[in-house]
Amino acid sequence: MIPKDRRKNEKRLSGKGGRARVKDHGVDAKKSHAEATLDLKNADFELLASEKRAAFTPLRSRMVAWARRIAGRLSELGIEVEATWTDEEHIDVREQKPGGKMGTASIVFHAPVRKNAILALRLRPKVVEVSVEIYPSVHARAVQGEIVRLFDALPDQFSLGKIEDLNRIPTPEANADDVRALLEGDAGLWLGWSVPREVVLKHAALVGEQLGDAVIALSTVFAVVTDIAPPSRNIGSLVVAAPRAGAARANVLEKGSRVRVLSGPFVGKTGVIQELDARGAKVMLGLLATRLDLSELALFKEGPNRPILSSSHRRPLGARER
Repeated sequence: MIPKDRRKNEKRLSGKGGRARVKDHGVDAKKSHAEATLDLKNADFELLASEKRAAFTPLRSRMVAWARRIAGRLSELGIEVEATWTDEEHIDVREQKPGGKMGTASIVFHAPVRKNAILALRLRPKVVEVSVEIYPSVHARAVQGEIVRLFDALPDQFSLGKIEDLNRIPTPEANADDVRALLEGDAGLWLGWSVPREVVLKHAALVGEQLGDAVIALSTVFAVVTDIAPPSRNIGSLVVAAPRAGAARANVLEKGSRVRVLSGPFVGKTGVIQELDARGAKVMLGLLATRLDLSELALFKEGPNRPILSSSHRRPLGARER
């Protein structure tokens, strides 16, 4: 169950199917999904350290529009959520100054019935995070094996630890004992992606969509814990048309190949193969590196005049940034 102090100052945004209640939140109800970008700026981070709470309106509008878009994507997977906005002031263990408080602007996605986990976007003065937060419960402990099995499909940049604790373990290094200890403790389990402020600002046009992709990836765990829908039936069934026999797919995939994802939470995204081994390929999708089966990939060739339509279609970074 979500702790009461986490529900303080929350304002409901959306219901089933990602339909947002936007009248009181300064968001144009006709705003298209394509326009719903976070577009985070340095001024947004500075606001969190100020006392000008009324100045949050433009940031809130962008975050709410982004939340509507993500709720719609989740609904397409069979995962219906309710979203809330919060802008609480609290003592932040990451960067608190003596005697001071730091702000956090958050979007939180709840399951309509089972309240033992949330999906969240949290903007803090020095970091942006997306996460699934799992609170201690009998059901969460019962599905811990399934949670661990889902780790293989999560990006390398993800980590896990206690909620509100910075001592985290990269998911590629985590095991069943780590998950069991967190789920049996009192603090609950945090699983997600932390993006430093400087990285967010450097890749502002890319980060909004990538944070959304990260939420979709985390929704596989969220769905299992909240018992909404089996990810194997919904997320895994999302596919794009594979190339015809003898077309690009017939070419050999190798390190450095530019590929398109054919199924799963990153369906439709393009990236570059970093590694190949018996388990499949590690593919860099913008700022995120994730392992995919070769059957989920097709060689991608852009036409001579093909525009770059979204951030996930850009050339991935040469080095991982955390």
